[in-house]
Amino acid sequence: MAEELLERVLREIRDRRVAAWAAREESQRLEQALVALGPPRERSGSRAGGRSRRPGSKPRRRRAAPGANRTAIVALVRDRPGATAAEIAEATKIGRSTVTTTLGRLIDAEDVQRVELPGGRTGFSIHEAQPENAAISESAEPEIAEPVPEATPASD
Repeated sequence: MAEELLERVLREIRDRRVAAWAAREESQRLEQALVALGPPRERSGSRAGGRSRRPGSKPRRRRAAPGANRTAIVALVRDRPGATAAEIAEATKIGRSTVTTTLGRLIDAEDVQRVELPGGRTGFSIHEAQPENAAISESAEPEIAEPVPEATPASD
């Protein structure tokens, strides 16, 4: 009985050793393949998560720093009273929907006010009750997100 138990244990050890050897061999082959492929490199044109853009789509712009859009919009409205949302979006290179949302918040905070323009259009100006030395600094430089340059296809 002891011999049977010993034989069974030895057989299991041999089987495990063969399986471990096969796994070691596979690991070595994979390591050699990685070395042959070279060091990892960043692929141009790829996005986070490994997803690539649709062909013909524009590259995404980087997000502006917190408060940068607000500062840029207020600076422009201060310099050009009566500017419309479309004019503000074009001059600041901020998306029209972002400009509209930010203007709504600025109106709610009474930093900016709506003004009627000739032809029934709506423009924006600094709120009349807003003092010159308000929390929004005139000297603040607007930080506008630069567009991400388009990726050039890599030659293989």
